[in-house]
Amino acid sequence: MLQRVARRGADFVGCDFIYWKNRLISLSLSQGTFLGEEFPSDLSGRPPPYPRDQCERWDLSALPRGCATQHPRQRGLWVLPGALSPEACEAAAAAVDALTGQNGVQGEDGVLMYPPATQPLPLAPAPAAERVWAWYAYGHARHMVPLQPSRGVCEAFARGPLALLRSHNCTDARTWPELANVGGGGGDALRSLEAMPGEAMPAAFGGRPPLFIQLQSLERGAVIGAHVDEHDVGGRAIATTVIRGGVSEVRVGGVIFTLEVGDLYALCGAARDAVDHEVYASNAKPNRITVTIRYGSLSSRCSDGSTAGGADLTEHDPYPYPAAAATVKRRPAAGQFCVTLSGISPNTDPAKLERCLRECGGPLENLIVHESHFGESRALNATAQFFCEADCERCRSNCDGLLLSGRRIQVSRLNKSSGWSSNGAVLELGFAKAIELMNHFLGFNGWSSELLGFEIVANGSGTSAGTPAAVLAAAGYEARVRIRVPGSGVDLIGTGVGDTGSVVGLGSGAAGFEVAARRKKTAVSNAVKAALARLVLVLLPSGKWHRLPPHPLPCEQAYVKLYLQRS
Repeated sequence: MLQRVARRGADFVGCDFIYWKNRLISLSLSQGTFLGEEFPSDLSGRPPPYPRDQCERWDLSALPRGCATQHPRQRGLWVLPGALSPEACEAAAAAVDALTGQNGVQGEDGVLMYPPATQPLPLAPAPAAERVWAWYAYGHARHMVPLQPSRGVCEAFARGPLALLRSHNCTDARTWPELANVGGGGGDALRSLEAMPGEAMPAAFGGRPPLFIQLQSLERGAVIGAHVDEHDVGGRAIATTVIRGGVSEVRVGGVIFTLEVGDLYALCGAARDAVDHEVYASNAKPNRITVTIRYGSLSSRCSDGSTAGGADLTEHDPYPYPAAAATVKRRPAAGQFCVTLSGISPNTDPAKLERCLRECGGPLENLIVHESHFGESRALNATAQFFCEADCERCRSNCDGLLLSGRRIQVSRLNKSSGWSSNGAVLELGFAKAIELMNHFLGFNGWSSELLGFEIVANGSGTSAGTPAAVLAAAGYEARVRIRVPGSGVDLIGTGVGDTGSVVGLGSGAAGFEVAARRKKTAVSNAVKAALARLVLVLLPSGKWHRLPPHPLPCEQAYVKLYLQRS
């Protein structure tokens, strides 16, 4: 009904029915309490957005045009007023019109839909890239068009996270139009946007490869609700430029600013991962069109130095967290890799604080939260421990001054002289935490494990199939596991035993198969830990991915060292 009224009344003098239709729908969709009575859903996991009237106003008109500026308090929020000239914006918008078949919409007026790709994607040959791609309706009054970056999309990335990207209907990213094929002055303007963040903001974007581009059209009156982009597919840094549609208001965390056509804003670090952002409704005509470019991590380079293709480890995870000197073997010593946090709001959920620290730093070994009283005021303080120096320092840099639950927290490194005391004992790392660290440093697809087999052991020696049942009941299992890191030459084999000590807690009445399953599980866990104990990850500030062959050291174990790049 509203759609028909809007179309018939769009030309009425003094009333923009399209704006009011979208405005009313957006307002109704934002009323969670009201809608929850009719359409129950679980919204408990979503943090409430910052109240608009309580946010800080950042006046971009007071900033120099053509120069990138980072917000003084919201770390990771950058703006570049006047990134594109009015002529370049007009040319880029015209190129978008041509790319979309003069603003065709999939599924409307005879325009075909691009169906989801078959999963998993076929191996070869790679399909040809399309030249025209109509808008895809994603959400209310919001349309999307994807583009491959100038050098093409990474094959592994296309088969991984991009294959499940709902905002583009889970289509095959290899068939998306290529930015390199967009011609004319509009193509030149779009390609300049791809390179601009690295040139204008080298501290935040230098060395980051572009993963893919999203063109987005938002009708007047519609909004983009508060959200944090998905980690797996959303890129580690994001740059968005308005190329059509007049002024619009954007909120990032507790900061609101107004964008004009040609302005660029960028998110990385805490502004990308620790706070949400949204776009408010605008009544500007024509519809708002933006170009969003998503970039990888500082270590996302292939073995030949390019950003697509090749068989380098980082290609399997286009933006893994940068690794650091660490052994996936033992827990950090007491007081090592620690930060202290103060000024935390007493209303902050400890789970939310832990999630924030993980996103801004990395996996946590310890998090201790306690309450302090200063007269009638209350505040929370915390101490967090990470597994390496890089994660610890990244957390301090990204979280210091971060607005969390209405308060800005202070983060500093723990003073070892006043920190925990260590008795020098080395604590072995648990199996689950070892797996988490491998995924953190190398990426989920950056390493693999293979079970080579079991052997029954009794009294410390191997047994044959004819071992009496009474002996087998008391026997343990020895497992052999192979750990591989693709593209690096790392091939480690570990052995582990699961014996009588691994069935504690099962009870005397446990069935034989339960006892055997527990012992086998323990044997595999110990074997994986034994293999990972031989792997040392070392981050040097200069080099590319290199590998040194296993070589004897003045100790009982041989180590394999990986030198990871960090721009």
